[in-house]
Amino acid sequence: MHGKTGTAELKQSKDDEERKTLGWFNCFTVDSNKPMLIISMVEDGNINGGSRYLIQKIKTLF
Repeated sequence: MHGKTGTAELKQSKDDEERKTLGWFNCFTVDSNKPMLIISMVEDGNINGGSRYLIQKIKTLF
């Protein structure tokens, strides 16, 4: 499995101090017998564990 994590900031302006975030994790397998592509996102990533939360959930699929 290969993957990439990230965080996106949702701001109304560059001075916005109450920004929200989206945590995301994209992953795929290279096993030709069981190819998978998973794209996941969690709102308020800074509060809800961000991509670490998603990685734990996705590990259960493999």
